[in-house]
Amino acid sequence: MAELNWKDLGGQLIQLGAPVIGGALLGPLGSTLGGALGTIVAETLGVPATPSGVKEALDKMPGEAAATALSVADRKAEIELEKFKLQLADVQSARQMTETFVKSSSVLQYGSLVVSMLVTIGFFVVLFFLLNFKSQLAETTGQVMLILVGSLASMQVQVVNYWLGSSAGSADKTQALTSLSSVLKK
Repeated sequence: MAELNWKDLGGQLIQLGAPVIGGALLGPLGSTLGGALGTIVAETLGVPATPSGVKEALDKMPGEAAATALSVADRKAEIELEKFKLQLADVQSARQMTETFVKSSSVLQYGSLVVSMLVTIGFFVVLFFLLNFKSQLAETTGQVMLILVGSLASMQVQVVNYWLGSSAGSADKTQALTSLSSVLKK
């Protein structure tokens, strides 16, 4: 027998009272969404986040208890989707603001670029001094430099994420949640 996957649980979840999660799992991106949605269901049921763990728990629960738990999980999924929509709107708003500055030839259009350059240059300058002159620095100064390079490194990650996007996984998540959104609208 083939191993159970999240998509296999879609129909059962719909029947038991989780139309959002079940519908998303049965949709074209069910396999992609399975991990995130399955985790929500598993956490709600208090079982391991595996398709077989969820199925076993649902099979053992009385129908009314399963329906109540899945209704809660379904609502949690809707809340996660709303959070994602707000994050996406925030990012889109920031991009639109930059476009507006560019179209109006505002000096503010260079803000992101200037901040990015300052963080990048600052990071490499501090890193250079730390690597080349650490032995010549007083102990407390060296510790301050380490803290500074750590802070600048985390800022550098944000700069790269701003210009290049956070990751391919984030793009996959965007696509998956967009698909879930279309399922919810039906």
